Amino acid sequence: MARIFLLPVLLLVIPGFSASRPGFRGFSEVQGGRKGDFAVHVLTPGDSPERDATKEGTSASPQPSQRWALLVAGSSGWYNYRHQADVCHAYHLIKEGGVHTANIVTMMYGDIAHHADNPFPGKIFNRPGGPDVFQGVAIDYRGDEVNVNTVLAVLEGNKDAVKSLGTGKVIDSGPNDEVFVFYSDHGSPGVLGMPSGSMLYADQLLGAIRRKRAAHGYKEMSMYIEACESGSLFQGMLEDDLQLYVTTAANANESSWGTYCPGLHGAAPPQAQLAGNGSKELDTCLGDLFSVAWMEDSEEQNPLTETLRVQFDHVSQRTSANYTYKMGSHVQRFGQVSAMEADHVGDFIGYPSNRALSRLSSTGMGAELRGPQQHSSVSQREADLVPLRFRVANARTPRDRQKAEAELNAVLKQRAGADAAAEGLAHKLFMHPETSDILIQNHGWQAQDVFIGAPEHGQPASSFLTQLVSGAPKQRPPQAPLVDSWDCLREMERAWAQAYGPFDQYSMRHMRLLANLCNSGLNDHAVRAVSATTATAGATTEAKEAVPETVTVQ
Repeated sequence: MARIFLLPVLLLVIPGFSASRPGFRGFSEVQGGRKGDFAVHVLTPGDSPERDATKEGTSASPQPSQRWALLVAGSSGWYNYRHQADVCHAYHLIKEGGVHTANIVTMMYGDIAHHADNPFPGKIFNRPGGPDVFQGVAIDYRGDEVNVNTVLAVLEGNKDAVKSLGTGKVIDSGPNDEVFVFYSDHGSPGVLGMPSGSMLYADQLLGAIRRKRAAHGYKEMSMYIEACESGSLFQGMLEDDLQLYVTTAANANESSWGTYCPGLHGAAPPQAQLAGNGSKELDTCLGDLFSVAWMEDSEEQNPLTETLRVQFDHVSQRTSANYTYKMGSHVQRFGQVSAMEADHVGDFIGYPSNRALSRLSSTGMGAELRGPQQHSSVSQREADLVPLRFRVANARTPRDRQKAEAELNAVLKQRAGADAAAEGLAHKLFMHPETSDILIQNHGWQAQDVFIGAPEHGQPASSFLTQLVSGAPKQRPPQAPLVDSWDCLREMERAWAQAYGPFDQYSMRHMRLLANLCNSGLNDHAVRAVSATTATAGATTEAKEAVPETVTVQ
C-alpha cells in the first residue's frame, strides 16, 4: 500500500544541482535493493549544502574546488578476495557521492571477478545480501601495473610517469581540493603489500604526501588504511603542517580483521539462486572488518552532518567488537586530528543525493548484523586460510578432502618455515660474540635475565627471543617511529630475501624483527653473515648452528 508522509521541510535551491548532476540516480535505480526501495536524506534547516556546491565547482565559489579519490587494493589471488571487494564497494560509494569518475583513480589486480574459483562469474560481493559491487567499476590500473612506483606517481599527480600505463589518470588535484585515499591489503611493521614488485614503505608513502603538499597539491587529505600493523606506518612520523587525517584499521602491533567469512553468520549472498548456483556459498571472506565498518557507516549516516570524529567512534566500536577486542583491532588516528576531526565525512567522499547503497534497504538485516556479524570475523592472516579450511570441512569426497588437506598443510608448513627462520636468525645473532651484547643492551635487558641458567651456558630465554622477533625494545619510546633508519630496514629486507626468499603476505610480519635489529645498531651485513650458515629457512635446529667468526655492525 502506498503511504504518503507530509513533513515540514526547508526547500533549499542549490546552485548547479539537478537530477542530471553526476552521482544522482533515480529512486527506481537503487543498486542492490528491491525495485522501488530507496533511502534519501532530506535537507533540514541544520544542514549545509553550500560546501558541497563549492566542491562541485559551481558559481557558489570564485575558486572552485574538487574532490579526488585514490582507491588501491594491494593484493591478488582468490584468498585475498576481500581486498578487491572493499575497493569496488568504495568506488560505488564515492561515485554515488557525486565525485566525478574522472577524479576517481582505481587500482586493483582485477583477477577476482572472473577467477576460476568464483561461483558467480563476473560478480564480486562485499557483504552478505549486498549488491554485486564489481559491475560498473572503472579500473584504471590492473595486473602488474599495481605497484609501488605507479601508486606513488598517481598520488603525486605525475602524469609523465604513467602515460604509458592503464588510463594514465592521476590525482591531479590543486590547492583548494580535498583528497581521499583508501588502501586495503596486507601490511606489516612499516610497510604495505603490493600485488607485484616491492612493498610500499612508510617513508616512501609519506615522502610522496610531503612533496604533494609542498607543491600545493591539496587542501586537506584523508586516508583510510586497512592493513595489519597499519599504525606503524604513521606512528611518530607526521608533521603538523601536512593537513593530513589518517585512520588505520589497527595499531602498530596487531592484525586487522577480515569479516563476512564462509561457514559463519550470513556469508553467502542471496544472489546465489539468481546465479543458478543453488545455495552455494563463497568460500572466502567477503570483506575486511574496518573497511566494511566505515563504508556501511557512511551509507547509514548523513554525510552532511556526520563528522570524521563521529565516524571514527562508530567504526572503532564495531571494529573492536564493542570495545572488547575479542575479535577485532584498535582503530587509530594520526595527523591533524584536532584540526580536521570536525570535517564532515562528505567533504571527502561526497554527498549522495540518493543513499542508493544503503545496507538497511538492500539487505533488510539491519541491527541483526551489528551483533552476530562479529562472529564471522577472523584476523587478516587467518583469513587467508579460511578458504582452505572451508574446503577441508566441506569436501564432498575423501579424495577432495585429501587434496584440500594437502594444500592447507603445505601453506601451514611454509608459514612454520618462515617463523623458524626468524627465530633461528635471532638466536644466531644472539649467540654471536660481536652482536650478543649489542642486542641485550639495546633491548633493555640485563644479562642475568636473558640467559637460561648461568650466562656461560649460552642459551637465551624464550621471552627474550620472543621480544626480539615480535616485540618492541623495552627502552624505545612508545610513540617513536618504527625505525630510526628506513634505509637500514630496506637493506635488511634485501638480506632476508637473499637468504630465505622474498617476503610473502604472511612472512612479512617478520619486518618487526628486522626493525628491531636496525634499532639495535646492526645492519644487513650482520644478517647476511649469519643467515649464510643456514641451509633452509624452515630448520630451527640448523639456524642455531655454525656461528660465523666475524659479523659487521654499525
